[in-house]
Amino acid sequence: MTYEHFPDSGNIHSLSHDPDTKELHVRFGCKPCQKTGIVPGRGSDGEPDGNHCPDCKGTGYASTYLYSGIPVETVEKIRTSPSAGSALHQHVVKNIKGRKL
Repeated sequence: MTYEHFPDSGNIHSLSHDPDTKELHVRFGCKPCQKTGIVPGRGSDGEPDGNHCPDCKGTGYASTYLYSGIPVETVEKIRTSPSAGSALHQHVVKNIKGRKL
């Protein structure tokens, strides 16, 4: 499964969609890592420091959720929205119960 990264989103780390099964996997960003502005597992100089956030273990995302029945059109709305997190909430999260993986 290939994930598309959303570096400008304050909520979404990355997502992956299977158009055949209509399953959307969403990795939500790690809040402690986002607050520091430091790439997980790297120091302020950008070099590996061997330290990992206890929440995400250096991955940059804290949790992954699965949403079923999501058509390609909805995923495109999220991808092309000025705010991917707001679009995800509007078109998916508030309408469909996700399952934490």
